[in-house]
Amino acid sequence: MVNKLKASVELTLLVFIMTLFIIGIGIYGILEIRQLNNSSKELYNDRMLPMDQLADIRFHTSSIIATAHQVDNNTISYSEALQKLTQAQDSIKVNWENYRFTYFTDKEKKLVSKMTVNINQTNNTIEKLKLILKKEDSSLLHSILKNQLYSELNSVIISATNLLHLQVEIGKKINKNNDKVYSSYSQKFLWILFITFLFVLPFTYYLIKKNSTIISSLNLNAVKLFLSEKNYRNLIEYAGEAILILNEATEIIDLNDAACVLLGYTREELLKMRISNLVSPEDVEKQKEDINSVIKNKFAIINRKIRRKDGVFIETEISNRLMEGKGFFAIVHDITARKKTEEAIKKSEEKYRYLFDNNPAYIIIWDIETLAILEINNAVLNKYGYTKEEWERMSVLDYRPQEDYNDIKDFAQYMMINEESISKRNWRHCKKNGEEMIMEIASHKIKYNNRKAVLSLAKDITAQAKAEAQLIEREAQLDLFIEHSPASLAMFDTNMCYLATSRRWMVDYNLLGQDIIGKSHYEVFPEIGQEWKDIHQRCLQGAIEKREEDSFLRANGTVDWMKWEIRPWYKSSNELGGIIMFTEVITERKKATELFKKQFENSPDIILYVNQFYKIEAINRVHPKVGTKEDVVGMDCIDILPEESRKDAKEAIVKCFATGESQEIENALNHQRWVRSRIVPLVVNNEVTHVMIFATDLSERKQAELKLKQSEEKHRVLTENISDAILLLDENAKIVYQSPSAEKISGYSYEEARDRCFTEFLTLEEITRGKLFVEEVMKSPNEPKQNQFRLIHKNGQEIWVEGTALNLLEKDSVNAIIVNYRDISKRKELEVQQALTASIVNSSDDAIISTTLDNVITSWNKGAEKILGYSAEEMIGGTILKFIPEYLKGEEKEISAQIVIGQAVDHFETIRQKKNGELIYVSLTISPIYDKLGNVVGASKIMRDITESKTFENELIRYNTELKKTNAELDRFVYSVSHDLRAPLKSMLGLIYITTEDVRENEMLDNSLPIIERLDLLDKSVAKLDGFIEDILDYSRNARLELVYEEIDFESLVHEVKSQLKFTDESQIDFSVSVKSKQQFSSDCQRLKVVLNNIISNAYKYSDTAKEKSFINVAFSPDTTKATIIIEDNGIGIVESDREKIFDMFYRATTVSTGSGLGLYIAKETIDKLGGKISVESEYGKKSKFYIEIPNKINLLN
Repeated sequence: MVNKLKASVELTLLVFIMTLFIIGIGIYGILEIRQLNNSSKELYNDRMLPMDQLADIRFHTSSIIATAHQVDNNTISYSEALQKLTQAQDSIKVNWENYRFTYFTDKEKKLVSKMTVNINQTNNTIEKLKLILKKEDSSLLHSILKNQLYSELNSVIISATNLLHLQVEIGKKINKNNDKVYSSYSQKFLWILFITFLFVLPFTYYLIKKNSTIISSLNLNAVKLFLSEKNYRNLIEYAGEAILILNEATEIIDLNDAACVLLGYTREELLKMRISNLVSPEDVEKQKEDINSVIKNKFAIINRKIRRKDGVFIETEISNRLMEGKGFFAIVHDITARKKTEEAIKKSEEKYRYLFDNNPAYIIIWDIETLAILEINNAVLNKYGYTKEEWERMSVLDYRPQEDYNDIKDFAQYMMINEESISKRNWRHCKKNGEEMIMEIASHKIKYNNRKAVLSLAKDITAQAKAEAQLIEREAQLDLFIEHSPASLAMFDTNMCYLATSRRWMVDYNLLGQDIIGKSHYEVFPEIGQEWKDIHQRCLQGAIEKREEDSFLRANGTVDWMKWEIRPWYKSSNELGGIIMFTEVITERKKATELFKKQFENSPDIILYVNQFYKIEAINRVHPKVGTKEDVVGMDCIDILPEESRKDAKEAIVKCFATGESQEIENALNHQRWVRSRIVPLVVNNEVTHVMIFATDLSERKQAELKLKQSEEKHRVLTENISDAILLLDENAKIVYQSPSAEKISGYSYEEARDRCFTEFLTLEEITRGKLFVEEVMKSPNEPKQNQFRLIHKNGQEIWVEGTALNLLEKDSVNAIIVNYRDISKRKELEVQQALTASIVNSSDDAIISTTLDNVITSWNKGAEKILGYSAEEMIGGTILKFIPEYLKGEEKEISAQIVIGQAVDHFETIRQKKNGELIYVSLTISPIYDKLGNVVGASKIMRDITESKTFENELIRYNTELKKTNAELDRFVYSVSHDLRAPLKSMLGLIYITTEDVRENEMLDNSLPIIERLDLLDKSVAKLDGFIEDILDYSRNARLELVYEEIDFESLVHEVKSQLKFTDESQIDFSVSVKSKQQFSSDCQRLKVVLNNIISNAYKYSDTAKEKSFINVAFSPDTTKATIIIEDNGIGIVESDREKIFDMFYRATTVSTGSGLGLYIAKETIDKLGGKISVESEYGKKSKFYIEIPNKINLLN
């Protein structure tokens, strides 16, 4: 019988020991896994995060370059660019500060130190760029982008790329170490398991053998326990992942707590749901397909978005297994974090792709083994000229010279076997168009799509390489120059020790055979005085001192002339390195220079010495208005010319420098001067280094041509502009061709002139001279000859021609003598006319004077001599200020200012002083004189003596003043008399009225009717006289009284005027008043009443009684500035011939008029006084309409 207690104890002991052993193994595994986890964290924190930070730095650095290019190309605004630039700079700063807290290896520390310097330099450049963007200065932006920004930012990108590659290498090493550690831990663990197995196996065998009955019972119970609900629940609950058990209808029939936590539902809620309730509606059909796939394949892993109870969808991976006849067993993994990581990796890849494609550097990825091109960026596409499809078919050999094929193949082998991942060297590349470039390429060994490849980061250094080659060549040339310089030349350091000398220095100072390099100058020449030492010290402080000539007393007592110059030289760091001393014995040259200087300064031509940059280095004379010679030296020889001459002058100078051939042009200078410029190259070592320009003054000729042109313009009615004729003559001077204009000049057609000798057309007197001229032309090929001849026109008349003959018989393309001539008969006549014009000017009684803009007199006719008393000899070349009174000289400056801007002065009256001191009144007419370019070059002045007329005018003014005074007194007299006469007339009217009434009341009188008729006639006569006096008073008041402005109610004013009219029968006349605006109106009310009274009373007086109905309409339209009054009637009208006269004093347009003829005159005078105007339209027998416009003075009342 088996001892169960003992067996239980032994079994318990076995379980306890194994449990302890398993716990020990677990603890050991946890510790090792924690160490591996720490290594992984270190790999992530010290390598993965810094890689992301470096990638961000590289991305934002590239974005700064791209932003600068965008604003330079005007695709974004300056403000947008500044904002992007600030954001990118801040991001670079934050990422770099975070990156610097990372653990670094020694190699990383060196790269980080270098990149820190690059970033600091870049920050300074970015700050400059931000200032440029704030100023919106496109030229500075283009300059910094071209010269500074790209190179500095590209160095940051390259440094960041190098750090990234280093991070990858270090990460690989850490990963390899982790693999080794993991492998070591795995081996240890397997050994522990093996030892445990060896230990447990015999012990277990012993216990099993000894307690087989108990073990059998325990095994049976274990099986039952495994199948029990409790063990089943433990299996699900502690699985670590969400588990769902579904029936065949996909209803959830069981689950664990992890599923509740994952989905947010309670157990009871989930047990009521189908799996389709957890997916989005659009994925339901897909879910059904997935279930069918599981049924078909027994197992499937499905990625699906599942909705939690809170409505949030989570990314899951579901391992779904079919349980035959029972349903499905699903393990749900939350992969949301993994999806986010994958999305971040995808975005990072897109970001790197963008950086790759849009990087301004030229990037090519190629296969090390096959040399095939694997990838290129947009910069390469734009640079090399090949299409994307062409690059896909190319290898690295296709864009290189054939002689470099073996080198690139050797380089590929080197990159394949060498451990270095980066190699930098220069290569020659060829564009599609054959153009060769020198590229500086940093080659990086990488893995690309599981292939060994090289990433080539290229920079075009063609210009730099050429510059370096030139620099090397220049250095060699400099050494040769110093050695073989014809001048004495020595180079010293800051201690005045010799660094280099020319052979001439050694010869001039008797130093041949001595080794003076490294020795002090004062040691070689101990006799040097303090003055020279002071000069040396000043130059060592940065000064430049020189003497073009300096006397030097030789030991033998002779005096030599020396030219010397001492200037500092600087190292590449801008630190002063020492001085260079040039000396030259110029005794002979001084003598020659003195002679040349005398000839140079006294040359009639202007001579300029110009360098390759068009700068004037010397000039012999300068026009006073331009400045001094010192002002002109250093100026651009093109810029000092007037605008119209610059193009031709520059083309000639450029051609002279380019071809080394002399050029000749005619061009204008400032201040109305013309020159013929001969541009002569000065060649040194087969290179044109300078040109000398000899400018011969043509101003007089040009001015003569201008005067001739002006004279021809004055007489253009008498002259015609005839085109030149062209003839081609053979070796016998026979005509083989003539232009159509030749027929117009000579009258002979081409058929008539062909094969005839040129001299046949000359007059008899000219034939001999013509033959001699032909012989001269024959003897002088390629040399133009000019002459004038008289021809016989076809119509028999003699004409003058002027022409040029050029012998080109030896030129195969021409093989003829070219004669071009023009008819100058008119010009000959014009010369006679010019003489006549000069005669007219000299015979004029008016003074005719020509001056320059500086008021210097250039011509003086007899009239001027007669009026002012000065002779032409006294005045020509002098100034006109000589005969202008002192107090009027300012007046002449104003006149000159007008003339300079091209404005003429007409009939300007002023005072001038004769030679004898007498002051006279003159009338001036002054006109500007233009050159052929339209520039004002002087003035023509016609002066007329108006002293007599001016005296008469002054007398007339005096008489007019006295007349005005008399008129004023008469006006006062008229007013007084009219006023005094009106009082008795009013009394007479009253007495007549009383007498008439008495006669009418006294019926006893037999002859009362004739008495009444006579009293009526007397009343009308007195009333007429009263009206006449009233008109005179109105006229007088209008002339005497000041205007009194007040606001006027126009409608009331019109009715007031109408009510005062003395007409008895108004039944046949319709009278209306209309006011068309409520605008306030102000004027002189009394004067306006006088105007309305006169016009409206006339409308009543001259109404047409023959018409069935008469009307008078008055319309008033005021605005803020004026009022318009229209008075219209359909009376008898005005005859057309009288319309212009009705406003004249005492004019009556009709015989039926009973007025004085003053009414409309007074109305017109009154309206003039108010500042208005009046006009009339009328059709005789039909109507009249008066238009009155009066200013509105309402603003004076406000």
